[in-house]
Amino acid sequence: MPEYNIIYIGSQNYTNDFISEVIESAYVVNIIFLNPTEFLPKLELPQITSPHLIIFDINTCSGMGNAPENIQKLHQIFPKACILVINPYKKSTLVQPLIDAGAHAFLPATPSEKEIISIVDKLLQMDCSACTCK
Repeated sequence: MPEYNIIYIGSQNYTNDFISEVIESAYVVNIIFLNPTEFLPKLELPQITSPHLIIFDINTCSGMGNAPENIQKLHQIFPKACILVINPYKKSTLVQPLIDAGAHAFLPATPSEKEIISIVDKLLQMDCSACTCK
């Protein structure tokens, strides 16, 4: 089984701990949690320089306000990485800007184990570098 590198941008809370534990139990992974208040203002490269997946938790990253801009920057810094957004919003007017910015997939704010595995499976097998996102 291949080893995957994942950057998880979000505060450590019950939901983010649950998601990371589900991923760690299903895959051989190296997950680096980055605190959004420290990482996002500077967007300095973390220890993983070529992640397979970036998980971006909107709830703990200051909400929707600057989320599209942050996702666009992440997509530019890590063009080969898939970006999975944990997003409590379902309205297309709130989701579309995230897709336009470079998000590849979404998880609800309280996902089931099955939802997590399903979407992570798809993203780890996807060629996200082929995305035509901005």
